[in-house]
Amino acid sequence: MALIYIDGFDTYQTADLLKRWTDVQLTPTIGSGGRTGQACQLGNSESISKGLPAVSAYIVGFAYKPQSFYSSSVVMCSFVGASFDQMMLCVLPTGALRASVATANHRLAGVTEINSTALYTTGGGILSADTWSYIEVRCLLSASVGEFEVRVNGVPVIETTDLSTRDTSWSDTNIYAIDIGGNTTSGGASVAYVDDVYICDTSGSVNNDFLGDVTVEAIFPQTDAVSPGSNADFTCSAAADHGALVDESATDFPDEDTTYVYSSTIGHIDSYHYPDITPVSADIKGVQVNICAKKSTTGTRTYKSVAKLAAGATTEGATAYAPSDTSYAYGCDIWEAKPGGGAWTVSDVNGAEFGVTVEA
Repeated sequence: MALIYIDGFDTYQTADLLKRWTDVQLTPTIGSGGRTGQACQLGNSESISKGLPAVSAYIVGFAYKPQSFYSSSVVMCSFVGASFDQMMLCVLPTGALRASVATANHRLAGVTEINSTALYTTGGGILSADTWSYIEVRCLLSASVGEFEVRVNGVPVIETTDLSTRDTSWSDTNIYAIDIGGNTTSGGASVAYVDDVYICDTSGSVNNDFLGDVTVEAIFPQTDAVSPGSNADFTCSAAADHGALVDESATDFPDEDTTYVYSSTIGHIDSYHYPDITPVSADIKGVQVNICAKKSTTGTRTYKSVAKLAAGATTEGATAYAPSDTSYAYGCDIWEAKPGGGAWTVSDVNGAEFGVTVEA
């Protein structure tokens, strides 16, 4: 798999950021103002972080809109080693972008450019205030052949392979997390909006390079009254409408113990129909199924996501999730190919069911 994670911030609220991201710094918020729906709003010193399997190269893409430019540089994203930031991308007051390499313990001191070496700075005007741009960054950490490349709206603006200036006392050859957001070099207020995030590694034969300007669209289960799913094994917590109990929108999702479906029987499946996605034709990079779940008591229990094409067999996701018995958490599965193989089409997504099965 190459596509690791996607997020359009349209399926949850601020209080649930740590259900989808590994860590946050200070108080980032989710609210209106996204390119399509909601966005994550990052003020000075605020960031969101996604922990990742340790590999040497990752690609991150995200839509970015600075409300205004501050009087010093602002960190947009950084690639984190085992303990410390390694490489970072910053925006300057002129709208220029700069690639910098860490030379000191950034992560514990606060993500700024103060302890870093600038590798490359573009001319001004790459970004504009109060304007959406789509940023893509590919980073390969290596002691000898490291690479860092940046594209804005599909156009390369930074291409460098010279990471030899890294302070080796802080260098790693694997990336463990990606942070979006960070500090200015001298404090003060700076607000930016982030939307339509993707993260890829460079493995596999698809989604292993820049994906271009993408949109992450969220769709929610339909009620049984509109279109019941073909699998309805779970028990309903209230009225017997499986879809209605799990169809919360972004404004109230998740409502956790208020409405839900449940089962302890291995092999039980609940799957749901969804409304059509917006585009009538599109290059679909993948489908992510997000399941918010917990156990009702102690003991071992796992679940998997399921997908079913119209008139097709139900197929399980690759990952078995073991939920907590004290709090809800997300299991997020990426389906780069449709069940049975091949690229997704719009009609595939529109006709499919997605849901959950009790695995063990």
